[in-house]
Amino acid sequence: MPLEPTTPENKVVPSTVSKDVTHFHVISLNIQIDPNDAAATSVVATWAEGYMDEGAFIQVEEHAKLLQGEDVITKITEITDGTTSVYNNVKQRVWALLQARGFAPAGSVT
Repeated sequence: MPLEPTTPENKVVPSTVSKDVTHFHVISLNIQIDPNDAAATSVVATWAEGYMDEGAFIQVEEHAKLLQGEDVITKITEITDGTTSVYNNVKQRVWALLQARGFAPAGSVT
């Protein structure tokens, strides 16, 4: 589902009608776990920036970042909150890592 930032960072989209980037859509999370080395765990997060047009997400740009380090394994192995799925918990945690490293804007994943 597209992410609607709580404090949007608008971005002008070149077109005949000026549009602003208002939504972020997580496309994929590729999590690699090395069973012999927890420190080698990594996540490749891919997301798109865009806007909504009559209920359809229009992609303007796509980004991908490799996340590695001790905070990655710590974040994705936290105990789930019990109110949502493990999938949603991990997705929210990876998005928080992207924000903490300055790769993604403010907002939450729904």
